[in-house]
Amino acid sequence: MNGKNLNNRGFSLIELIVVVLITAILSGGIVTSMIVIRDSDVSAASKKLVSILTAARSYTISKSGDTIWLELSKEDGSCYAYVYQGDKGAPDDAKVLSSEKICGKSITLKIREELYDGSEEVTEVADGTSVKFNFIKASGALTEGYTDITVKGGSDKEENIIVIKETGRCIRDI
Repeated sequence: MNGKNLNNRGFSLIELIVVVLITAILSGGIVTSMIVIRDSDVSAASKKLVSILTAARSYTISKSGDTIWLELSKEDGSCYAYVYQGDKGAPDDAKVLSSEKICGKSITLKIREELYDGSEEVTEVADGTSVKFNFIKASGALTEGYTDITVKGGSDKEENIIVIKETGRCIRDI
């Protein structure tokens, strides 16, 4: 054999570089799309939360007699909102008017409250904890001193919801 019948079955350096470049471009696209999806989760969660708070406030003003309150809690890493009607002293007997999943595990909710002495307290909704929003029937105002809610995603995307204690209204601050 004179070398005329060489049968090279390997890759050339150019072919290898092309494959590595294509893989890098596709990986970059996947990472970028994951960030966009997480950012849209933050927006969706803040929209849902404003909608649920507004509905709870409306229930309070429109329902006769019973007390209405909203509870934010985290179960198995996901955040849920429950709107209850009934006696707050006997929450087990209260009727659930609505319940909705607000967000998944990659999103955190932090509620800032101005206390009576002027100091502030920030509560993160975590597994085993809950935050209650109590509305006053006549005006829809909140009994707590909540000032804002921060919705934060895994990609550091953050949205703020301003809570107006005197009226009970919520506004997305984006």
